[in-house]
Amino acid sequence: MDIITTNVSVSDAKQRLSELINHVAYGRRRIVIASRGRPKAALITIDDLNQLKEKTARGSDLHERKAALKRADTLYKKLQQKKKILPDPVKMLRNLRDHHDDEYFDRLR
Repeated sequence: MDIITTNVSVSDAKQRLSELINHVAYGRRRIVIASRGRPKAALITIDDLNQLKEKTARGSDLHERKAALKRADTLYKKLQQKKKILPDPVKMLRNLRDHHDDEYFDRLR
């Protein structure tokens, strides 16, 4: 079942708030409340709100991980410039994975 989005004015929302809440909660609708024709707020289901929170949290985690990777890459480049020879982290991870895979397959034999 598709979710229907309905636009209402602020004054209409004030008069019909209880009805609109029921439409959202039980009728699988989203209500956009507009002032002077411009969207200002929305009534959404609790499920929609929880999904929005999860997406926001995941986006925040992703942003933090990208920032950490960028800092690590910057540090790695600085250390390389100072002639401190470091192994390539991607190669290190591949070697660890390959070593782990070899051990796993050896146990299966």
